[in-house]
Amino acid sequence: MHYLQAAINESMRLYLPVQFDSKFCQEDDTLPDGTFVKKGTRVTYHPYAMGRMERIWGPDCLEFKPERWLENGVFRLGSALSSTRFSKPGLGFVWGRNWHWWR
Repeated sequence: MHYLQAAINESMRLYLPVQFDSKFCQEDDTLPDGTFVKKGTRVTYHPYAMGRMERIWGPDCLEFKPERWLENGVFRLGSALSSTRFSKPGLGFVWGRNWHWWR
């Protein structure tokens, strides 16, 4: 089951059904890199491109490699630098991301 979860996450990293996404800032905020975002600002990001960035995923970023999600054979979201689709709760959080495991 761990390898299956890793393979699905790796598939979503490379073949995400949504190429880009945007949100509107509901209150003044600061991004993790220190960038200030004013209330009402539209912030758009490109998870399709992010899943292919060598700076994030390493020189093998274009390879399908489920092992990047495993630590000692056990699935861990933190094993690979998680994309925004797998991030902690917030407006862009995918609440049903584990639903497929119960189905």
